[in-house]
Amino acid sequence: MPSPLSLSRYRADVRVRAQAVRGSPHAFVGQIGRLLLVTATFVMPAVGVAVTSGPTPAAVRSYPASCLSAPLVDTPPALSYRQSTKLAAVDRDTLEAAGFESVDFTFWRVACEGGKSALLVRIARESRANPAHAVQFPFDYGLVAQQSGHVATVRLAQEPNTLTASIVPGALIVSAITLVVENVPQDVEFPGVHVSPALPPGVHGSTFDFNQALVVVIPNAEAAGISPPPPALVLSIPAYDSSAFPQASAPMPISGYNAGNYFDPAHAGEGIIVEVGERPPGTEEPSRYVALAWFTYDSERRPFWLFGTAPFVPGIRAITVPMTSYSGGGFAGDFGASSTPLPWGNVSISFRDCNTLQVEYAARTGLPPPAPGGTGERTWVRLTNTNGLECD
Repeated sequence: MPSPLSLSRYRADVRVRAQAVRGSPHAFVGQIGRLLLVTATFVMPAVGVAVTSGPTPAAVRSYPASCLSAPLVDTPPALSYRQSTKLAAVDRDTLEAAGFESVDFTFWRVACEGGKSALLVRIARESRANPAHAVQFPFDYGLVAQQSGHVATVRLAQEPNTLTASIVPGALIVSAITLVVENVPQDVEFPGVHVSPALPPGVHGSTFDFNQALVVVIPNAEAAGISPPPPALVLSIPAYDSSAFPQASAPMPISGYNAGNYFDPAHAGEGIIVEVGERPPGTEEPSRYVALAWFTYDSERRPFWLFGTAPFVPGIRAITVPMTSYSGGGFAGDFGASSTPLPWGNVSISFRDCNTLQVEYAARTGLPPPAPGGTGERTWVRLTNTNGLECD
C-alpha cells in the first residue's frame, strides 16, 4: 500500500475500522441497523480518507488552488446553511450497531481570488452525543446535488486541491469533520483527467459551478426502512454574493501559495524571499510559521540582509515578523560557532493578490551605523512560485 500522507495534523476527528460491523453486511440505504462495511482497499490508518503517496494536484478544480489549504478552518461563520438528519451510530470499540443519532450538516462559502468561492461542509455530532459511539459516513462517494437540471454526485474531500483525499464509505466520525465540496472528475466530463480508484457503480462525474445556487440532498439513514419513505431532506444554498463577504476584498490568507521571491522591478538587486511552512510535530499552536529573508543594502550601499521568523494561526491575512541582522561572520563558514545577531526592527507583510506583496517596515531607533533604518511601505511583485504550489 502506498505510504499515506501525514493527515493527523489536519485534526479531523475521523477514523476507519477494517473490521465488519457485527450483523449481516448490506450496502447501506437498505435496512435499519445494517451499516456499511469498510473495504480493505480503502482503509488507511487512523483516518477516513483515501490517499496516494502524496498530494495529487487537481488539474480541474472548482475554486482557485490558493483559496484553501490544510488544515481547513473548521468553524462555520454566521452566514451558513444547516440541515439536521439521522445517521447510523456504532460502538467505537465493538463496532456493533448503536441505533441512530442526530447529526448536523452545515455548509458555508469561503471567499477566493477572482470573484470565486469554495464550498465547505461540516458534519458534526451533537455536543451531548455519547463519546463511546461514532456515526458512520454512509455514502457511496459523496452527496447528491442538483443545479439547473444537472443531477449528480458531489465529492467530499478532506484535503483541498487533490483528486484522491476523499472521505470513504464507512468512515467513523467521532465528533466532527470539515470537508471541501468538489466535483467528481471522470474522463468523459474532464478529458485527460485520470481518476483512481475507479468510481463506484452509479457515481458519475459532475460539473457543478459551486458559485451558483445549488440544492443538496441530505440522506436520512433512519428513514431507509420506513415504507413509504418520507420526503428527502434538501438544503438550498444560494448563489455566491461577494458583497456579503468582507474577506473578498481583504488580503489573501497567508499560506504556502504565497511563498516565493518578490522584488521591485524598478530597483532590481533587492528582494525578499518568503517561506511559509508547518512547525515540527509536537509544537504547540500556532501550527505554521513564516520566514522572511530581506536582501538589501546598508547606508554605505554595501549588501545587507535581514532575517526573521514568526508563528501564525492558519487563516490570518497579515503578520508582523521581528527581523535580525548579523555580523562577525565569514565566507563559507569561515568564523566561529555563530555570528553576532542584532535585533533590527519589524517587517509586516500581506498579500493583496497572488502576485503582490505589501511590505511595511519599522527599524529600531539607535541602530549602529552603517545599519539602515527608518520606516516605510513598499509594494513588490512576485518573481517566482513554489514548486507544486502555483498561486492562482
